[in-house]
Amino acid sequence: MLLLVQGAVSFVQGGGSIVDFDSEHNNIVIETHTENHKYKNSQSQSGAISNEDLVPSKTEAIDIGYHELEWASTAVAVLGGDVVGLDKLIQAGISVDLKGPKKFTPLMLAAKTGSQNMVECILDHGANVRLQSDTEETAYSIAVGNDHQLIALLLADVNVLQAMRAKDTPTMMNMIHKGADPNIANAQGWTPLIYLTHGQMFNEVKDVVVNYKANVNAHERDGWTALMFAAYYGHVDTVKLLMQYGADVQHNSLVSQGKVYNAISLAIARHHAEVVKILSNYRPVSGLRAVRFPLQQ
Repeated sequence: MLLLVQGAVSFVQGGGSIVDFDSEHNNIVIETHTENHKYKNSQSQSGAISNEDLVPSKTEAIDIGYHELEWASTAVAVLGGDVVGLDKLIQAGISVDLKGPKKFTPLMLAAKTGSQNMVECILDHGANVRLQSDTEETAYSIAVGNDHQLIALLLADVNVLQAMRAKDTPTMMNMIHKGADPNIANAQGWTPLIYLTHGQMFNEVKDVVVNYKANVNAHERDGWTALMFAAYYGHVDTVKLLMQYGADVQHNSLVSQGKVYNAISLAIARHHAEVVKILSNYRPVSGLRAVRFPLQQ
C-alpha cells in the first residue's frame, strides 16, 4: 500500500511495480502486476494531500525502486502545489533536476501546471532550465505551450543567466528574442551586453542595443561598463556603437587596488590609439552623450 502525506512517502514491500506519469491528466500512474492505480493530484480542504485519494481502494502490497520512489514523492509534491513538501524533499537529498518518465523534471511539471510559486521554489534550488525531455521539450517550451506567459518569461530570464554562465550565446540571444529581459544581471552584475562586449561579439552587441534597448551604462560589480570592456579590448566598432547610444565615457570604476579606471584610461593603458582618439571626441549635448562622427553600418 502506498501512503503519501505532504510529500512524505512510505511503502510496504511486495510484488513489483513501476511508476509512470500521465502528463495529459496530471496523474501519477503506479502499475502493479494485477491492475493500474492512479494517484491523482488531489488535496483535502486543509490543503494537505488526502490519503483517501492516494491509497488504492484495494489494499495491495507493491515493490518500487528507490529512483521511482523519489520521483513519485517529488511529482506528488509538484502536482499538489506542496512547496513546503518539495523543499523538504530537496533538502533531504532528492535532486532538483531528478528525471522521471519521459525525462520530465520537477521544473517541467511545475511549468505544465502553471504554479509560479512552485516554479520559483524549484529555480531557487538551482534547477537547470536547459534540460530537455525525451521529446526535446524544455520547461520554457512547456510553459509557452500551456499558455503560462508569466512563467515563460521567468524561465526565459533564467535561461539567459544560465546560458551566460555556460557561454552559450545562441541560447542567450534566442531567449532575448523571445522576450527575456535584456538587462537581467547575474550575481556578478554582468548583463547580456557586458557579456557580449567582453566576448567581442559586435553583431550581437548591436542587436541587443539597437533592437532591445539594452542599458549601455549598466555596470558589473567592479563598476566596469560595456564601453570600458570595449575600450580595454580595442574594439573600435563597439566603442562607436555604444557611444552613439549614450554610453558614459566619463564613468569611473570602483577603486581596485588603489586605482580607478574609465574607458579612456583603459584604452591608453592598452595602447589602443584609435579608441583613445574616438573617446577623446566625446561631448555631452543637452544632457545626452554624443559624438562627432556618423555610426558606420
